[in-house]
Amino acid sequence: MRTAPGRYGLFELAPDRRSLSHHRNNPDDRNSLGSNTVFSLLLDAAGRLWVGTLNGLNRLDRATGAWVRYLHDPGNPSSLSHNEVLFVFQDRAGPVWVCTAGGLNRFDPKTETFEHFREKDGLPNDLIYGILEDDQGRLWMSTNRGLSRSASGGNARPC
Repeated sequence: MRTAPGRYGLFELAPDRRSLSHHRNNPDDRNSLGSNTVFSLLLDAAGRLWVGTLNGLNRLDRATGAWVRYLHDPGNPSSLSHNEVLFVFQDRAGPVWVCTAGGLNRFDPKTETFEHFREKDGLPNDLIYGILEDDQGRLWMSTNRGLSRSASGGNARPC
């Protein structure tokens, strides 16, 4: 898997290295990649491909080749907190974490909803650039106002 710098979408090299697929946004197709500006890739423990873009979180449905888009919906408090998705990460306990320009999100795969964490919840800022996990299971979030660390544990809260 490779992204091209700029606004070229996503290039995917087949496992046999004989073919290259180009995934990109088509404004007339809701099953296409949400944006050609790709910031982050995650291949999760279940083999699902997640892509953070300028216009939402995208998950590739390998069975159909269609992209599932997760977007911010102001009328839905369980939707993604912001459409600019800067980083996607899965911790060892399994949750997928989504860093956005409007807070940190923990994705619940059973309900396909998001729990939000923001400055009002204890983060230094709502602009979350990245998240990593240390050897003790603590999550470290980088923001434009410093680092934040969670307590350890499988259901750790990031603030």
